[in-house]
Amino acid sequence: MVSGAKNAILPIMAACLLAEGKSVLRNVPNLIDLKTMAHLLRIMGARVEYSGSTMTIDATDTCYFEAPYELVSKMRASIYVMGPLLARLKEARVSFPGGCAIGTRPVDLHLMALEALGAKIEIEHGYIHAKADKLYGAEIRFEKSSVGATINTLMAAVFAEGITKLHNAAMEPEVDSVIEFLNKMGAKIKGMGTTSLEIEGVERLFPVEMQMIADRIEAGTFLIAGAMSDSPITVSNCEPTHLKILIDKLYDHHYSPPKDQASGYHQPALSGISYRFTSTIYGAHDPCRRCIQYRRNDLSRSVYARGRAQPLAGKYPHEGCHCHSKGSS
Repeated sequence: MVSGAKNAILPIMAACLLAEGKSVLRNVPNLIDLKTMAHLLRIMGARVEYSGSTMTIDATDTCYFEAPYELVSKMRASIYVMGPLLARLKEARVSFPGGCAIGTRPVDLHLMALEALGAKIEIEHGYIHAKADKLYGAEIRFEKSSVGATINTLMAAVFAEGITKLHNAAMEPEVDSVIEFLNKMGAKIKGMGTTSLEIEGVERLFPVEMQMIADRIEAGTFLIAGAMSDSPITVSNCEPTHLKILIDKLYDHHYSPPKDQASGYHQPALSGISYRFTSTIYGAHDPCRRCIQYRRNDLSRSVYARGRAQPLAGKYPHEGCHCHSKGSS
C-alpha cells in the first residue's frame, strides 16, 4: 500500500485556509513535515485533527497572517501559506525559507507572480511581507517551470477579480491534485495537465473532502525493487499514469507486467487502484538466470549511480545463450 503524496498534501493543507469550515483529507501519512504544517496552521487559527490516515482542518477562525521563522526554517513548504493568507486575509508575513537569503532568492517566482496580481511586497528582517486590499487577474509567464510558484499563484488567484492566465506553469501530478482540490472547493481553474492555466476569480470557496493521491516516488521505488527481485509484487493504491516515464524505462529493459489471460497485459491505468509488476523477462524462450542478472545490472546502472551494480564477467547475452536469438518477438 503506497502512502499519500506529501508533496501534494502540504499545499492542499495550506489551501484549506481559503474556506471557512471543515475540510477532510484522506490517505494522509504520519510524517514530520505534515505535523509541522499542521502546527503552522494552528498558529494561524485553524483547528487540525489527525487520526490514523485522516486529517480534518477547520479554518473557520483563521485570523493570524504570520508564518514564523522557527517553523518555516524547518520546512520550506511553509511558503505555501503565503498565497492563501494573502487571498483571504489580505496580508501575509512569511519568513524566507531558511531565513534571510543573500543573492537570488529561491522564491523570486512566487513574489513576481503575487506582485503581478496586485500585491505590495516588502522584504524586512528576513521576512516577506505582502499586502493587497484587492487582487486582480493578470497574465503571468514564469521564466522557468516551478511547482511551488505555480501552486502559490493558483491559491492567491482564486479570489482575484477577473481572469488570471499562467504560462509555463508546472504540470506535475502534485499541481493537478491541488487544482482538483481547489475546483472541488468551488474555484474555476481550466487547463489541468497543461502548462497554460486559466483561473476565473470567485468570491467564496467551501470546505470539501478528498482522497490524497499516492506518492509516485514511493510507488516507483517499489516498482524498481520488484524489477530487481525474483518474484512478482503488487503495488496497490498507486496511479500508473504518474509513473509513465519509469514504467516505459522498465519496458525498455524488458521488464514487463504479468499477462492476464482474459485481456492480455493488465492495464492498471484504467483503474488506478493497483499495479502488478514482475522482474520476469517475457519472450518466446524463458531467459536463463545469467541473462536475468545482466538485465538487473543494466537497470541498476540506469536508475542508481553508475558503477553501483557490477555486471557479471563475459558478453551479454553470454556465449551459448539462446534467450534472445531464437524465436524472440
